[in-house]
Amino acid sequence: MKLVTTIAIVLCSLFALPAMAQPKPHPHATSLRKDIRHDRKDVRLDAKDRKKDVSDLKKDRADIAKDRADLKNDIAKGDKTDAKKDETDLKNDIKDAKADGKDIRKDTKDIRHDKRDIRRDRKKLERKKGVTGTTTTTAPAATDN
Repeated sequence: MKLVTTIAIVLCSLFALPAMAQPKPHPHATSLRKDIRHDRKDVRLDAKDRKKDVSDLKKDRADIAKDRADLKNDIAKGDKTDAKKDETDLKNDIKDAKADGKDIRKDTKDIRHDKRDIRRDRKKLERKKGVTGTTTTTAPAATDN
């Protein structure tokens, strides 16, 4: 029984070997390509998030201006309950605006770092391929005779 199993394993390994022995890309090149792809996706998502945060910040600023005007009117009228409500709304809008500003700065920083990583990884990938730089060749200008 052991002999049959051993022969089966040997035959399987002999016939499966050519199918498995395919050239593989350089592992660093593959991981660099994946890293570049991942960083580009991060840049897109961070830019989308930053755009949403900017929109939210503009809305918050408009709400702050409205709440300040309402608060000023309520104080002028002497309406303390509405003034208290407007003051609470104003504080919440200011808090939201600060949070949006912080998110914008974080997203901007992330975008800058991801773009730097992309440039660095592309340079590493070029070095792995043996490319020192990109050169363009132009065809000689045609002459009319």
